[in-house]
Amino acid sequence: TTTTTTTTTTIATTTTITNRKTTSTMSMEKDEQDDDNDDDEDEGSYRQRRSCRLSRTPSGDRGRDIGYRFGDDHRESRALITIIEPSISLSMNISFKLRTRFAQGLVFYSGSDPYNSYILNEFIAVWLHKGRLVFAFDCGSGKGEIESINRLNDDQWHQVDIVRTGNNATLFIDSNFEGFIIPPGSKLTLETDGIYHFGNIPSDETFLSHRRRQVHHFKTRHHQLQFQGCLSTIHINNQPVTFDIDVNNEYNHNIKTCYEKEESGVFINGENEIILGK
Repeated sequence: TTTTTTTTTTIATTTTITNRKTTSTMSMEKDEQDDDNDDDEDEGSYRQRRSCRLSRTPSGDRGRDIGYRFGDDHRESRALITIIEPSISLSMNISFKLRTRFAQGLVFYSGSDPYNSYILNEFIAVWLHKGRLVFAFDCGSGKGEIESINRLNDDQWHQVDIVRTGNNATLFIDSNFEGFIIPPGSKLTLETDGIYHFGNIPSDETFLSHRRRQVHHFKTRHHQLQFQGCLSTIHINNQPVTFDIDVNNEYNHNIKTCYEKEESGVFINGENEIILGK
């Protein structure tokens, strides 16, 4: 990308006395030439300071593998893990790093088994809404929800920490306290099916219809459900969470590696034309 600056020189017109006309005209021409030289120097130094020109050959060094990229090609991209740990129903902590430039998307969700008639509509989820991070959970007696103060869709890494104990939870972002929530009701355990979906949820109608009362909190007609961005250093109850990016199956679907030096955008080398259409 080449930044071009156009500098326009404006010359003020001055009325002079007749017997000093020649001297004034010569002086103006000299000043104009000096101004042009100054403008050339300013533009050259500006280009040197501010140019974002890239090499015609992209660097092969993308840096370290630092996480997982979701929604890179606008297809359904998601992962899931299963956690079978009885103590997680009473207390849990979840931490991860997030980087995105998009304002909407589901980060993770886990809900109760729709075929278990004794446990209805319990869930825990994190999603982005208008750039702000939203955390919510429901132990079955009412939903509690908290939204981040600042927008996180600035393409920078943000550390998210969630600590839940019984029927209350605390949210931290970049080590800053965002809020504390206590949902209605007195039930202290959160009974999900133990399956945690990251980046998206299955789009088949059977899955959605059985969990409609859970997912309607973050899935609406106007809400982009696919998370587009990177997740890194995911931990649940201090245990690391990893995904297999080398396979596409019901557990890991269209996930790619997120590298340290990658940038969003399109590379144009100036040798081939690009046709953009609606």
